[in-house]
Amino acid sequence: MLKPTEVAELLCIHKNTVYKLIRRGDLPAFRVGKSWRIQRNDLFHLLDRSESE
Repeated sequence: MLKPTEVAELLCIHKNTVYKLIRRGDLPAFRVGKSWRIQRNDLFHLLDRSESE
């Protein structure tokens, strides 16, 4: 499980961009309390899709 800030660091993007991806449904995520969590497999799936496009 990754936090949006961790995803942002891995992808070298701003954390607001990660939240935008979550809102648009491009990056599946779920809430734990008030925080968002992203599964590593979902992140890798997003990266695979973006490479194929």
